[in-house]
Amino acid sequence: MPEAKPQISWLAILDLIPGAFSIFLAGLIAACTGLWRSKRDAPTLYLHISYAVMRKTSARYSPVQLQWALPTSDQVYRSYARSAKIKPEIINLANGASGYWVGDKHAKNIIIWFHGEIVPCGGFNMAAVPAFFEFWQSFIVALRRSDKDVAIFAMSYSLAPQATYPTQLIQAVDALRYVDSQKQRAESIVLAGDSAGASLAFGVLSHLAHPHPAIERLQLAKPLDGLVVVGYPGATNDSHVPAGSERYWGGDLIDPVVVENWMKGYMGNSAPDYYTDPIGAPDSWFHNLPTKRTLMLAGGNELLRPMIEAFAQKLKETRRQHSKA
Repeated sequence: MPEAKPQISWLAILDLIPGAFSIFLAGLIAACTGLWRSKRDAPTLYLHISYAVMRKTSARYSPVQLQWALPTSDQVYRSYARSAKIKPEIINLANGASGYWVGDKHAKNIIIWFHGEIVPCGGFNMAAVPAFFEFWQSFIVALRRSDKDVAIFAMSYSLAPQATYPTQLIQAVDALRYVDSQKQRAESIVLAGDSAGASLAFGVLSHLAHPHPAIERLQLAKPLDGLVVVGYPGATNDSHVPAGSERYWGGDLIDPVVVENWMKGYMGNSAPDYYTDPIGAPDSWFHNLPTKRTLMLAGGNELLRPMIEAFAQKLKETRRQHSKA
């Protein structure tokens, strides 16, 4: 069902105005400092300014303020469908989530996409943005030129801090359950996600191998075709950052304080576990993950790159050792 916008006070609405001025000022300052940026900062002046504006926005406004001000995933998808001149295909999943088809739902291969964010206050707090649907449409068109038959099933989950863990993971499992019931060919399904969506994608994979006590089991006939995660596939936990790693936020669009607040809103009263922070899991956790292949991607100047690299290395080594065994 379409998600409803949160209700906020008049004071919170009026606060958007001075907030906009402070964000504009942050952009002006970045335009000046960007002339002397280092190699660790954004590669172009445009990105340098954009990142500064996004960092300021996420620090200045609450997630609920931005949820009120920006369109919902349902509104974004319907707008995309109108501009692309296609009929919107929206699936109401169990437990309050929705799924949106991009491309032919009868395609041979399906990518289930869990969105993160490329706008401020991501981390399970924000709806999908138009760029996601536009990217997947161009992705499908490009693959058709190579005779690849692919469609995207993009899931919209309940947003934090109103909904907390494990709600979003329950909904993500429901998305796979739905697609598997339609295709009945798990070997043609790829799980994918960026940022918060990467956490959900890996969390679903973990649930398949190690059923979460609060989530209904899902058994697949065969392993999934693949897993693609962009960013660290879990809720951030600074205790797992490799010793001696330097974390520089100037080249990214997030900062450590905001990330910590996002994760507190997502976790609520729940304690971190291996579904939310897989880097802390024992090696045995990764031995039987039901996927043929895994692709992990990270930005060159990403704040969490040290953790992403450490987790990728751990995953690679444990799976290699298990394969030899």
